[in-house]
Amino acid sequence: MLSYRLLTKFLVGLLINAQKTRISGAYSIFKACFVEDNVGRHQTLDKHVKQNVAWIKTLPGVAKVIIGISESCRHKYPPGHIRFKMDVDGGIKLNAYSGNGVTDLFVKIDPILAREHIKALIAARFTR
Repeated sequence: MLSYRLLTKFLVGLLINAQKTRISGAYSIFKACFVEDNVGRHQTLDKHVKQNVAWIKTLPGVAKVIIGISESCRHKYPPGHIRFKMDVDGGIKLNAYSGNGVTDLFVKIDPILAREHIKALIAARFTR
């Protein structure tokens, strides 16, 4: 069985070789294993929503953003718009609107006292 240190060395070496030879598959494997650790199971997002989710991740108090179920439907919001849905234990739920439909987002907030501040920042950025 491989140790964590040996596996890390192997993947870093794979990444360096991938960057030298421009093999994108090895880089994406490395990125999936070590870099993108704060998303849920589903990782496909519209480019507008992806930018706004990246902004939400930078807010102080946000521990992680988990991407939930995506449904294709019509809506009245522009692509990339994010709206507050409800308070839940440990964080908040949001709706992210893309050109293809609506995606559920769960934002885990580590000091739960920052919940109202994060909700106010999101509401201020996405007012219509």
